[in-house]
Amino acid sequence: TAEHHYQSFVSRVGTASATSARVATVVLAQVPADFPGDTHVFVSANRQLLAADVAIAYANYDVSVIGLASGGYTGS
Repeated sequence: TAEHHYQSFVSRVGTASATSARVATVVLAQVPADFPGDTHVFVSANRQLLAADVAIAYANYDVSVIGLASGGYTGS
């Protein structure tokens, strides 16, 4: 139902937003002197941001379903 997709959308966008904020904080806290010992931080950040990207893609699908259910989606 549209309500289910709306709740999913809100959850996914919230999770992606929180993940991005956490990643930004951790990455910006790195200093050049720690390289290459902090490479794992960047690898982890990359994985977390990829997961956030996937969540946003699913949220985009939820928006399409909500639009279709409301009769307002035009496909653009």
